[in-house]
Amino acid sequence: MFEEVFIISQRGDVLVSKSYILDATFDASSKFTDWIKESRTQLLLPVKEQKGCFFFHIKVSTYYLVGTTKDEKVQPFTAIEFLSRIKGLLKDFCGSLTEEAIILNRTLILELLDEVADYGFIRTTSTKSLKPYIQQAALPVRQSRQQHTVFGLGPGLFGADFQSAPSTAANKPMTQGQDSQAINVQRNEIFLDVVEKLSAVVASNGTIVTSDINGSIQVRSFLSGAPELKLCLNDGLVAGKPSQVGYGNQLRVDHLELHPAVRLDHSHQTKTMSISPPEGEFTLMKYNISGELQRGLPFLMSITIDEINDTQELNVDLRLQCLLPENISAINIRVTTPVPADTKSVAPSLPSRDHNFQFDAKDNKTVWKIKKMTGGTEFTAKLRVQFNSVTSSSRSLVGPVNLEFEVKDWTCSSLQINYLKVFDSQKSYVPQRWVRYVTHSKSYTFRTR
Repeated sequence: MFEEVFIISQRGDVLVSKSYILDATFDASSKFTDWIKESRTQLLLPVKEQKGCFFFHIKVSTYYLVGTTKDEKVQPFTAIEFLSRIKGLLKDFCGSLTEEAIILNRTLILELLDEVADYGFIRTTSTKSLKPYIQQAALPVRQSRQQHTVFGLGPGLFGADFQSAPSTAANKPMTQGQDSQAINVQRNEIFLDVVEKLSAVVASNGTIVTSDINGSIQVRSFLSGAPELKLCLNDGLVAGKPSQVGYGNQLRVDHLELHPAVRLDHSHQTKTMSISPPEGEFTLMKYNISGELQRGLPFLMSITIDEINDTQELNVDLRLQCLLPENISAINIRVTTPVPADTKSVAPSLPSRDHNFQFDAKDNKTVWKIKKMTGGTEFTAKLRVQFNSVTSSSRSLVGPVNLEFEVKDWTCSSLQINYLKVFDSQKSYVPQRWVRYVTHSKSYTFRTR
């Protein structure tokens, strides 16, 4: 299938390279580097053919995972899926997908690439099957160097069954070196992340045009033996369109997809699951909710645009309201406002010194950044937009406004894990169970007209 698999940074540095078929006449990494340089202002296509060689790649963090072949019969979907499986293995065995983790664990990654394929043909991508053959221990990235995102902030406590996850929980490798905190001790832990991506379009009068949630429950299992999990979701969880299940106070999901390891205790009941978890990371459940949301939207914005008489300027007021509960906060908030191409300058008046503002003249947009916003609060940014020449269409060319944010300890759907139990037939250990809730924006837009 693949003649070579390599990991290359955006700068063109080859971090890891594995050749399954030696071909000294073709330098694939150099060709891919040239392609990166030629396409700096454009999005790279996942497949490219050059001089009879096919390049398949996926982007991970600040680098590319690339596979090459000269076989025209290789199916693109199969190639991309194989690279995605390799990405999952990197996460399982290295703990983190950052560029630093790749550099630290170069030897381990070469072992993985050597085991997953023979002469470029896929042998296995199962974490459980590969684990006995990987001799190199992972070197974890130091906590102080890890990127602090919403996944590393440590969520709240959810009853006696759960504990809040430490900031390094998401980056724990399947195996650890002797310099890690767990020397000669294999801690039996399982981590669950309930992650929701929220999309919404809000009209200029505040009416919600569309709203949609794409959610998933991600699991990372470090349990020894073959334990069974019992997981219970909301009591009123039902799957199907409103016309199929009716209306009520229950949590309704339009579409539900479960991992093959899941067994439902009752044929028509989705709230209680029995799971035989594979080792490593996997998606336990995917779900989609569209239409009216049970908890409503977390943010609303009112936008006012006024023309200043006898000047070439507009006043734009952005009033952002956070509708989250008072004990919940959103972080990493970005308010992006497109402006006309003939905009000369933008003078902001921000509500706090902690807020940042940037006018990007090249891309014709402004970016208002807020580090943190607590539920029940509101901020107003006043922008004075100056043009080279004002036309009748200048006002209509401001917007629509795009909002980005991250929220921990809260889900827009109100999906909740009521309990998580681990049954070990040998009763040889007491497992630790960690649960976290995260919501972030996918496409959150406010229309200005």
